[in-house]
Amino acid sequence: MSQLACGTVGFNTQLRKSLNDELSAQRRFVALRGAVERFSPNGFNATFANLQQAVSVSDPDNWTAAEIAQAAELLGRSRTHYMQHRARWDDNRRTRKALGLHVPSREDSDTFNDRSWFDDISYSPKGRHRWVRLSEWVRANGVSPTALGSDMDGELRETLNRIPPARFDPMGSMLAHYGPFPSLFEPANVIAIPYRVYNDPIADSGYPALSSRQQLIADCWYSRSHDGYIRERHLRRIIAAQEHWVVPYVLAALGDYVIEIVATVEDELTPRLRPGSWHDIAYRHFVARNHDFIKLASERATSYWNCYHSASHSRTAGDNARPLHPAFAVLNRLTGANAYPRLYRVPQADLPSPRP
Repeated sequence: MSQLACGTVGFNTQLRKSLNDELSAQRRFVALRGAVERFSPNGFNATFANLQQAVSVSDPDNWTAAEIAQAAELLGRSRTHYMQHRARWDDNRRTRKALGLHVPSREDSDTFNDRSWFDDISYSPKGRHRWVRLSEWVRANGVSPTALGSDMDGELRETLNRIPPARFDPMGSMLAHYGPFPSLFEPANVIAIPYRVYNDPIADSGYPALSSRQQLIADCWYSRSHDGYIRERHLRRIIAAQEHWVVPYVLAALGDYVIEIVATVEDELTPRLRPGSWHDIAYRHFVARNHDFIKLASERATSYWNCYHSASHSRTAGDNARPLHPAFAVLNRLTGANAYPRLYRVPQADLPSPRP
């Protein structure tokens, strides 16, 4: 069996660094080598040579950023194939052991050992692509994001038809996407969260007319209301929900200028972020895959903190004179080492010409 050093955390961390376009090409190249050290199905030298040949590296001593990204994706896909095959192989071995067959058969061993883990994984010169942000991926693919994703459009329309009409159209939007995630390099359900909505408040007596899901949709919608009191009331209702499409609506509130609203997120969300809980897994999953969204929320929080709250709250932990601003308390807990740019594949032919 090939020597496969498959430390999950180490490999994934190195892979993310090799795809991080905010790092220099040299640092990304070092990260790629680090990933190969942790997953080298043909041995380090042979695996690296296979990657070099697969992406047609023009100068072996000076890889370009695009070549590094392509090699990293190829290595990631190869490892995914390996892990899936290994899981099936292990399951088969458990079944055979239960039957008393404790030693792998020669056929089993040969099947595992003969795999190159690059089968059916290669690049074609015609298939070259660029790595882009979510907003550019949306434009290049002609996607028209809605407030909850295409699979929820019907529910959203029904809910909006049953609440007071809006006096004005929604203003602005924040792009995000939520799981399940079909691929490491493709977004799933892309949504555009409105920055502000202008519906009159829904009466509490009108809630029983809505289904439980429609009530949750309405709460998400009103959590973006132009009225701060309405935003806070509906935000409190959605934080406990265990729905992936609710997560960005909760985290969007971290960029609110009303500190009481931000404090609501910290007070209600933090107790639910117990290690291994649904909220801990789902929120970290979202943060790790929505760098631009989290960066925008953080930048808004920083701006409002600087304008209104710097005298009463600290931006960094460790300032005993002032409490930590609630937005940064939540962000610090969720981001950690996962605050890296998320990039997506777009074929060169599908991209508009670069602007001058």
